[in-house]
Amino acid sequence: MVAYLLGALIFATGIAVFVFQNTSLVTVHFINWVSPQVSLAVVALVAALVGALMAFLLDSIRYFKVAKQVKELMNTNRRLEKELANLRKTETSSAGETKKTNPLSSLSSMVRKKNSRVENESQTADPPPINTGEIPEQPAESQD
Repeated sequence: MVAYLLGALIFATGIAVFVFQNTSLVTVHFINWVSPQVSLAVVALVAALVGALMAFLLDSIRYFKVAKQVKELMNTNRRLEKELANLRKTETSSAGETKKTNPLSSLSSMVRKKNSRVENESQTADPPPINTGEIPEQPAESQD
């Protein structure tokens, strides 16, 4: 922020020096428009003001984009905090304890329970026969 203010001060000083040194009259031509004769200082000031206005407008657009992202992130944060509070409530009510626990441990315990149910279901089903492509050995006939 200090560097920005220092740069603006140096720029303003440069414009002021330019204005005091260039007081001659000039005619400005822009596309088909021709201005009456005006001081070169006025032309420089108008150009600097238009540049500052353009920079302000471009920065405002960026600011509104960033503000929109911040608002969306804050809404997401609030929603996740509510979800975390609900998880904590369900954990304390199901355990019958009032101590605070880590929400990740409650999520991991829920995942472990679900995985164990899935494993139990897969173990109870008969596994398909494994075909390795080998021919079973037949007992050799003894020759008497």
